[in-house]
Amino acid sequence: MREFKGFVRKRWLAALGLLLAMGLSASGGAMLALEAEAARRALEAEDLVAQADALLAVGDVAHAGYTYLWVLDNYRYTPAKHDAHAALLEMKARVRGGEIDLGSFWAFVDVLPSFWDLNTLEAMNAAANMEHVYAGELGKLGMAEEAREMWAETLENTLESLRVYWRDPASYSTPRTAIAVAKRLGGPEEEAAIENLEEFVEWAGPCMGSYGVRAALAEYYSHQGRSGPRRRHIQPLVDEGAAGYVVSALESPHVDSLQKVAMRHTHGLALMVAGNWNPEYLPLALAAYEEIDADPAADGTDFKEWAAFNIARVIQNMNPDDPQAGIAAYEDYLAQRLPPEPGETEWRERKYPNLARFELARIYLGLGEYDTAAAYAEQALLDQKYPWIVDLAEDCLRRIFEAQSQE
Repeated sequence: MREFKGFVRKRWLAALGLLLAMGLSASGGAMLALEAEAARRALEAEDLVAQADALLAVGDVAHAGYTYLWVLDNYRYTPAKHDAHAALLEMKARVRGGEIDLGSFWAFVDVLPSFWDLNTLEAMNAAANMEHVYAGELGKLGMAEEAREMWAETLENTLESLRVYWRDPASYSTPRTAIAVAKRLGGPEEEAAIENLEEFVEWAGPCMGSYGVRAALAEYYSHQGRSGPRRRHIQPLVDEGAAGYVVSALESPHVDSLQKVAMRHTHGLALMVAGNWNPEYLPLALAAYEEIDADPAADGTDFKEWAAFNIARVIQNMNPDDPQAGIAAYEDYLAQRLPPEPGETEWRERKYPNLARFELARIYLGLGEYDTAAAYAEQALLDQKYPWIVDLAEDCLRRIFEAQSQE
């Protein structure tokens, strides 16, 4: 491993030396030389990713992961860095899914560079995510104390990196990791992290870091059912969605496509929630969600699935006096199909069909059509993936029976 790391570093140092030499040149050919060097580095990064792919294919998780992270950290202006980032995300998913064993993953985590030796916030975010996943796996094995130690260190580093790189486009994603880790720690540590992030917003003012923090906090408070704290972040998210630093990141070829989808989803969600007190925002929310649902970059993500569902929800909210509009929107959602998964042949329903059935049950309950409402609620009760949808359906069914008994 040490020889391999030395090999990668030598290649990077040689490239840096050439860039410095070109920077000293004042000749008319300097720009052409810089362009040629950029092209060379792009090919070099592409080659390193290909090497990492080959290493991963033969089970060498440590060398593959280290190389992906190296590319992400040292080739930030190349297209291949996006491939490296995607590979790290896929690696994380495979660990959680049991496709990569914990021993192989530990070999990678063990050779991660020191957090503050990394050059870019993107690489820091990736390293923090790897540590977060590894700690979670330790917890599953009953190694609670070791998991908490790793989470505590990761949380401290992540929160501090946000204050160092608060204007970096990648700072949009940093607070999501911080909150995910804080929730695993729970208790006073979770409360302190949320307070830290609230203070950050006041300290930093409008910037990419604050935009990401507000997005993460709005989601956090929403899951807790705390509409008051969530509301104070919604209007700034609406307003800052058109800010220069947000637009610049969305237009930049160097910002990861998945982050761009997440940023657009943040704005769509803020517009939809703000539509509760200002209906003029709802058409904008609808357009945002339709754009995400049609974007190939969003394929396979929760952002796309929530966008598809929220299209129906926004249409319902836009037509409060026309329940048939909401019914048609949710029925349209239920009729949609996703392509078969690898190795499968059947087209699939969207991700949240029983949530749509619950919403339909609520609409029919409001119309007094109790039999139809109960039929949809009973279908939603059969959901096997999301217990919270079952809870919603049970409560709806209880209210249906109460309404019937009062007639």
